[in-house]
Amino acid sequence: MASPKKAMPKAAATAPKKSSATKPKGERKPNAYQEFMKVESAKIREYNKAKGIEMKPPEIFKECAKRWNEKKSKAKA
Repeated sequence: MASPKKAMPKAAATAPKKSSATKPKGERKPNAYQEFMKVESAKIREYNKAKGIEMKPPEIFKECAKRWNEKKSKAKA
């Protein structure tokens, strides 16, 4: 006769696995930070294009993050 310890893993293995993501990646709603970054980076790119300033993406994202932090600190105050 099989011991109960050996029977447990089989029962656990047959249980349906739940996936961590219920929706495909393309259908997820972006959070507030992602939306802000998207809008602000577009503003910065447009401004830089008009002024003829060259900025690489990491510099643009640093500027966006700085603006996000300023916005959050103003909201707390």
